[in-house]
Amino acid sequence: MSVQLILRSGPVSRFDATERVRDPHVAAVYVTAGGQIDILDGGRPIGLGDQLLLRYRMRYDVDLSDHQRTIELRSSPPPARGGIYHFATMVNVGFRVTDPRQIVSRNIQDGLRVVSDYLMSEFRDITAAFPIEEAKAAEDAINARFRRGVTIGGCIELYMCRARLEPDAAAVAYLQREEEAKRDNVVKAAEHERNADEARRANNIDLIRQSGAIEQRARERDALAGRPFSMQDLLALHLENNPGDTARALEMAADMEARLAVEREKADKRNWEKFQYMAGRNLVEAYDMGQVRDEVVRGASGYPHVALGSAPSTASGWDVPLPEAGDGADRPGSRPPGLIPIYLVIDESPAMAAGIDALNAGLRSLYDTLAADPEVAEVVRLAVLSYADTAAVRIPLSTARPGVRLPAFTVGAGSARLADAFSRLLDCIPRDAAALKEETSSLRRPQVLMLTGDRPAEDQPWADVHRRLSDRASQRYAPDLIACGVGPASAPTVLRIATRPELAFVAPAGDVAEAARRFCAFALRRVVEYGRAVLDGDQNSVVTGPDGFRPAAELLAPPPQGE
Repeated sequence: MSVQLILRSGPVSRFDATERVRDPHVAAVYVTAGGQIDILDGGRPIGLGDQLLLRYRMRYDVDLSDHQRTIELRSSPPPARGGIYHFATMVNVGFRVTDPRQIVSRNIQDGLRVVSDYLMSEFRDITAAFPIEEAKAAEDAINARFRRGVTIGGCIELYMCRARLEPDAAAVAYLQREEEAKRDNVVKAAEHERNADEARRANNIDLIRQSGAIEQRARERDALAGRPFSMQDLLALHLENNPGDTARALEMAADMEARLAVEREKADKRNWEKFQYMAGRNLVEAYDMGQVRDEVVRGASGYPHVALGSAPSTASGWDVPLPEAGDGADRPGSRPPGLIPIYLVIDESPAMAAGIDALNAGLRSLYDTLAADPEVAEVVRLAVLSYADTAAVRIPLSTARPGVRLPAFTVGAGSARLADAFSRLLDCIPRDAAALKEETSSLRRPQVLMLTGDRPAEDQPWADVHRRLSDRASQRYAPDLIACGVGPASAPTVLRIATRPELAFVAPAGDVAEAARRFCAFALRRVVEYGRAVLDGDQNSVVTGPDGFRPAAELLAPPPQGE
């Protein structure tokens, strides 16, 4: 594809009338015998006089019309940064001749070639600054450069230039591989996170089971410590631990009795020989003879004849029979060492929409874990509340049991109304505490684990009801309130909610779903650790915030001097 700018050339004819005919889109350019190039009145043909005198020897007709073409810079596409990949480039151009004399003087035949060569050079300087991934940015830079017309070589005006850039085939293949690698990495990262969560959950269950097994063995050691054991006791203990192994126990008893009989026979023989020796040497007085003989015959050897089914005549210590079932209802220690009321309060406002699925999964994991650990479940009483435009008790305070049907968190309407949440807690906690006092004489202070993800509703002041809930001077069962902020929830608000500054934590801005998942993991850890601490008699349970959350007080602290 080409655009011829010199339409016709040839010697001037003296008598040809067509020499004087003018095309409005063509400029006539004349050359004298001396090589001088003239253009008359913008390109008109010569008159009759000049024609007859043969003043000019050659005539060139130069095209002055506008030319619009779409060209592809195929032979030398502009490079991307680094020069490895190139941009496939299509250009819509419009150009016209502005100086016909220069066209003739430089013998420019193909105007499109001149324009293409010029653009290839200019485009290379522009695109070399852009990586292959930024084809659109490189395209915008080129179009901005040629938004106004330019003149090429002083004779051709480029009045329109609009480029379209795309990565070439090699670059497209590279970008596809790169994108596939990124997506593969995202999938693998998600799978890793899932596998890590499953491993952590399995590890938590294993730790709970291991802790229970260790405590069980410890109680067995404490129970057996100092207890006098006979062979009968050992057999009875074996049957207690292995009730299905009666045949083996009987076999062990028969073997033990046979061994004892052999030992008794040997001992009796030795004692009789000893008696005969003493009698033969006159070592026993006649009046003691009968008594010594009787003692030997009755088994003075130290191996008494004891039937396996006989019971001891006296009972003391561990020999005292255990009470019958039901006798220990009022025995000290039969009640739990202390009960812990824990309230999980979840923000369901639209600000938490991205984390709803993670919260539902976390609630199921919490209940499943407690149900799998009956010792902790025995001392923990758990309630679940939610709030958005209103507050509701989703699960009343109760023991976590297997098969509990759990509610599903959903996205509520309107802003988070903290006053409603605190009012509902103020209704529940005193009533629940009074009921728990019927079960135990050691009721721990209620714990509130609160997740807030939105700014408080502006039309509802909440400070007064929060003060009435948390004031220990006026509220006997005022809870420890642990506040965790996510998303728009600000550090000052979270600090005001928490009953102490060290109980306020804020997630970094970003992934609400990840923050919700980490809060659930924290709630699970807090409930299990606190329950375990109560079982172990630990009165000082330290609160460590969710992974990735920062103490709210740190975010409001002034920077150290010099920063």
